[in-house]
Amino acid sequence: LGNIGSTLSRCVSRRHHQHQSVEVAVPRTPASAARRIRRHLQLPVQRWGACSVSESELEALKRPDFSNWDWPEEKLAVFLRAMFHDLRLTGRLGIGDGALDNFLVQVYQSYNRVPFHNFQHCFMVTQMVYCLVCADQLWLRVPRLELLCLLTAAACHDLDHPGLSNHWQRSAGTGLSACYGPEATLERHHLATAMSLVGRGLLSGLTAQEFRYARRRIARLILATDLARHSAVMAEFQEFFAEARLERSQGIEPLAVMDPERFAGKAKSQCGFIGGVALPMNSALARVLPCATECLLAPVQQQLRHYTDLLASTGSQQAQQAGGSELFSSN
Repeated sequence: LGNIGSTLSRCVSRRHHQHQSVEVAVPRTPASAARRIRRHLQLPVQRWGACSVSESELEALKRPDFSNWDWPEEKLAVFLRAMFHDLRLTGRLGIGDGALDNFLVQVYQSYNRVPFHNFQHCFMVTQMVYCLVCADQLWLRVPRLELLCLLTAAACHDLDHPGLSNHWQRSAGTGLSACYGPEATLERHHLATAMSLVGRGLLSGLTAQEFRYARRRIARLILATDLARHSAVMAEFQEFFAEARLERSQGIEPLAVMDPERFAGKAKSQCGFIGGVALPMNSALARVLPCATECLLAPVQQQLRHYTDLLASTGSQQAQQAGGSELFSSN
């Protein structure tokens, strides 16, 4: 873990030795946007929450159907702070409001303006974790330090994502692949970036033993987000299709699931992902967190029904248009 923490500086020197790598410009979050977030966070903080977070909004954050699309990014940052305050993760662990605000601004600026793995995605994952913690009242049997690690890892799990997958990093021989190796390239980069943030202030109030434990737990949680471990179709379609076009332009053969020329359809892929990954994982988690069963299973089952119906409807329409031909051809 200590080696990962110093990887960012080593990456810079390694990139100078890459002769055949393909690097793509990443749309960064501008500093002006980060300053806007900071100004909003510097407004007066209320007890157990943050400025402009009402009781009804806090209760809404605890629901699995909370919609982040209804709020501007400044408010989402305030909501994130309210989650840390509501779970009592600040004062009891030596985290001041200033340290938390700095961390949230750095997290915001470290997410790039890419189609999927952006600050909106960061918020959605963190809010769902918060929802599960509240639904099962985990603070009654889980130490606050563990909850801090969980919420922090959720916020940091895709930091500085370039919008191009591990498959692209390996195939294009990018600087990230050279730095972190061919396995879990991005997850290791997210972790290194996270360690550079949390060590500057968020975890500085912990004891040395707590600090070491928190780093290990956050590392384990972030590295566990590598979807290659699940052998399933990933569903970030916008980024994947853009990546496939870029790969073809560079003479790299895209993965079939990411290639719009061979892709079998969003509904079919979503059914495969939800039925093969999301539903089994959430079902297993529901056995551990029985009080959170509704939060875990109801939304997933609803989405599976939606895409199953959509797939059936699409198949019927295409069958009629093709005179009864098969919906999907084999590749």
